[in-house]
Amino acid sequence: MRLAQLPQDRVAVHDVLRRCMRDRPQVYAAHPGDLDWWWYHADPRQPATATLLTDDTVVHVHPGEREVSVFGRPELVDVGIAMLGDGPVEIGGVADSDVEQQAALRRRGFAPSDVSMPTFEHDLAAPADVEPPNGWMVRAIDPLAMSQSRADAARSSFRSSMEPEVHRARYRAFQASPCYQPECDLVAVDGHGTVGAFAIWWPDAETGIAQLEPLGTHQDHHRKGLATAVMRRVLIDAAAAGMSVLRVITDDGTGAEEFYESVGFRRTGTLRWWHRD
Repeated sequence: MRLAQLPQDRVAVHDVLRRCMRDRPQVYAAHPGDLDWWWYHADPRQPATATLLTDDTVVHVHPGEREVSVFGRPELVDVGIAMLGDGPVEIGGVADSDVEQQAALRRRGFAPSDVSMPTFEHDLAAPADVEPPNGWMVRAIDPLAMSQSRADAARSSFRSSMEPEVHRARYRAFQASPCYQPECDLVAVDGHGTVGAFAIWWPDAETGIAQLEPLGTHQDHHRKGLATAVMRRVLIDAAAAGMSVLRVITDDGTGAEEFYESVGFRRTGTLRWWHRD
């Protein structure tokens, strides 16, 4: 196992994740877009993450959260744990259907925590459009004109404690990264250029699977139908790009589950965090 270097090992990491998605469809594996988001939109206040790679496994280590995620052979979790050293460890994103990984974690003294995230999928056969509210339009972002408003909308939506200028700088760095596709960064924007809601979707031409990460609405613009309008545009664009399925993960108990079901997603499983002191 070796430490993946960015950006030169990005394709190799993506290829392993694709194989995980194909070979074990009953077990949720990270999408290439997930890893791109974790790498290139990382919190600058946290220590840098590390991604370890073999021919069939990706181990992602987040020192700031003392968290390890494994996609592939469950026993390679030991490599990530060793990188963190002594102390409590969280194993992230273990599917409730992944009995093999659960058994491996129990043998190592881990137990499931109460922290979980439901997973959803939307088939992209014939998505329906929704008109945005009067005064708003849904479009791909203008990376220069809308960057600040887009970053501010995300900071508001997720109630980030990051200082506004730090949050904006992080978003600009993400826009300058090799993974960024402005045509997949969609916004609901008013006539003044203010971003009210947003979504990024990540296509993968090899699998036909797209990932949604993230979707949000500025707190000042809740309950206007903006997120629904943006979500419908994501579905239309993903279908037009040849995707067959759109996936999303959300936090449990936030009410987001009801939103995704209302726009046609079906729940496919649950990811759970496992803990060891």
